[in-house]
Amino acid sequence: MKRISTILFALAAPFLLTGCLLMPGNFNAEMIAYKNGQFSFTYKGEIQMVGMQLMLRQWSSIAEKEGEEEAEFTAICYDEEGDFDVRDCTEEETEEQREEWQKNIDAKKKKAEELKETLGALLAGVDPEDPESINEFARGLTRMEGWNKVEHKGDGVFEVDYSIKGMLDRDYAFAFIPGYSMGEPLFYANRWTEGRVKFAAPTFRNNLDLNSLFVASAAGFSAIAPLAGEKGPTGISYKAARGTFTIKTDGEILTNNTLEGPKQVNGMNVMSWEVRPGSDRAPEALIKLAP
Repeated sequence: MKRISTILFALAAPFLLTGCLLMPGNFNAEMIAYKNGQFSFTYKGEIQMVGMQLMLRQWSSIAEKEGEEEAEFTAICYDEEGDFDVRDCTEEETEEQREEWQKNIDAKKKKAEELKETLGALLAGVDPEDPESINEFARGLTRMEGWNKVEHKGDGVFEVDYSIKGMLDRDYAFAFIPGYSMGEPLFYANRWTEGRVKFAAPTFRNNLDLNSLFVASAAGFSAIAPLAGEKGPTGISYKAARGTFTIKTDGEILTNNTLEGPKQVNGMNVMSWEVRPGSDRAPEALIKLAP
């Protein structure tokens, strides 16, 4: 019983400590922001739903461990002289041990089902044992404005074509996914005072160490270490982001962290960030739009 409880905790803890993160894969993204407040944002490429990846990868290990512990019941009895010699059990002893064994099996199944329901609630209702639930999740996104295409490529990786236009009269974030308990968005525009807007893409980089984040947050949870494997305590791994993020604006660029600075193209200030393996800076820019 203790063993399966530890396994269940090992699966659940990363969700509680790191959130259900979204990460880019191969992508191209562009933000165009005008002084009159109009904007357009496009994202074409892969989105990795790290929480879903973890759930899909590790749920099978839970089922496997449950299967190991549900092997054919065998009663074991010892003599009463304290030398631990095995003896045949009486019918009464056998039945008593069988009842206890069955109680443990039932309790483990209940824990696993409760965990699946809890994680499913965090992951927009996705059932790790039902691939069609992932396809329905993808179809649900295409019913929302901006989501032109969403296809599950496998292992929690989705191919996305997203584009939207609007006004920056309020904060904007991509990607908002109803029912998916998220950490940081892939990209956001945050309105500041004096007509300034901060644009940031916190996950458009490749130095995010989710395993270290988990260790730092869970130093006291060393009980799950034997289950870590090669990928660290969480088992979290993800494809390196690779793509280009561009911001175009007719506003005044106050700060930015591009390597080469903004360029003038057809009357617009253009900033570009190349995201490659080893990229360690998340794109950021502060732009004055309104007077």
